[in-house]
Amino acid sequence: MSDVNVLNYNEQADETGDNKLVLGGSVKTSGGANLKEYVLTHRIADISGANNAKIVAPFAGTLIKIISSVSGDPGAEGKLSVKVDGGTSAGNVVIADGSGADAIDTLEPSANNVVLANSVITILSDATPSNAVSVELSLVFTRD
Repeated sequence: MSDVNVLNYNEQADETGDNKLVLGGSVKTSGGANLKEYVLTHRIADISGANNAKIVAPFAGTLIKIISSVSGDPGAEGKLSVKVDGGTSAGNVVIADGSGADAIDTLEPSANNVVLANSVITILSDATPSNAVSVELSLVFTRD
């Protein structure tokens, strides 16, 4: 029986000679950037009510960042609570009163952010904004 290369290196030289793709370990680009991150997006049509988003993580890993962008001034500070599989909160994305259209807010959870394949991430508005504004969400994960 012969040995099997479990690292599955696939080298394709370009003019710099740096075009390595590791399939079995960490997946890398030719410049060495890690491709283990993926992003899921979702839109909540109106955060002035107790509306929520439910996003299913297709892979096991860690939720490392949530980025939000509102469509306009919420009229009052709002919070988007983030939970994985209905557990303890992973934190809140805080949307400031007076935020303009396309204002960016982020959360980088450091606890309660581990996901399994098919985990449900729930993002719930606290319904404190007085203006009906939508929010676009990007959830950044790393794969195990």
